[in-house]
Amino acid sequence: MQLTKNLNIPSREASGDQAPVWESGSVRTSRLRAAIVSTAVFVVVAVGVAVLLAWTTNPLWGNYPQVPATVVGKSEANAHKSTPICTVTLRFELDGVPHEATVRNEASCDRLPRYKEQVTLAYNPTDYSGMLIVGHDEGIRTATSMIALISVVPLLLLLWLSATRVRSYRNARKAASRTSWQEITVFVKGLKSNPEQTDLLVHARDDDGAEREFVIGYATPKLTGFEPQKDSQVTLRLVGDGDGHAVLAMPDGSGTCDATISTPNNFELRTLGL
Repeated sequence: MQLTKNLNIPSREASGDQAPVWESGSVRTSRLRAAIVSTAVFVVVAVGVAVLLAWTTNPLWGNYPQVPATVVGKSEANAHKSTPICTVTLRFELDGVPHEATVRNEASCDRLPRYKEQVTLAYNPTDYSGMLIVGHDEGIRTATSMIALISVVPLLLLLWLSATRVRSYRNARKAASRTSWQEITVFVKGLKSNPEQTDLLVHARDDDGAEREFVIGYATPKLTGFEPQKDSQVTLRLVGDGDGHAVLAMPDGSGTCDATISTPNNFELRTLGL
């Protein structure tokens, strides 16, 4: 059985169903569902953030008509807080008809045009509401920065989760689509285990009869009850893609999880704590 590009270990077919492992719903369905759900969640959240950013920055790129206007009033909220909000009331005329509009800006009123000052107003022609005092877009830029700062970490985490689930599905399909469960017998030379991850340093004879050491890593919670001991012989049930990715199963086939197989050097073994 080829485990990595340079590691072939004698194996035997496990007892039971001899159909390819990929036909098992426990291996295929759960990984497909996880890949679809995680990708869908990432896409929905990413589209939501994009729509929110587009709506927030719309006054800047919406190509709204502009008109001369006069500041006729200002009121400030949150005056004693770090982000005051100033509402500016402006008066303008269109075709001789007077209109009044307000513009909210996340800035102190002292930093905005003074009373009776002439400004240029970008307005929404559908309802004549104020969109932006040209040259005073602090609020839009502040809101855009906040949205970007708040959303970047969740988006990266969701992207990582989606990529992980898709990679799990792809690796499992490659490993399990052509063969039934195989069994290999190895000697556990060392192990490092915590509630999240278990790494087994094992050795076994390869197809040429040479002693080989390699590391098998898997998620501890996925194989609850499987507790190999150091300096013991253990039989592993698995299928691999020949490139270091495998699907590992409980000895009785009741649970499965993704596993990685590698042939690390001494420095890498010390880094793993093995």
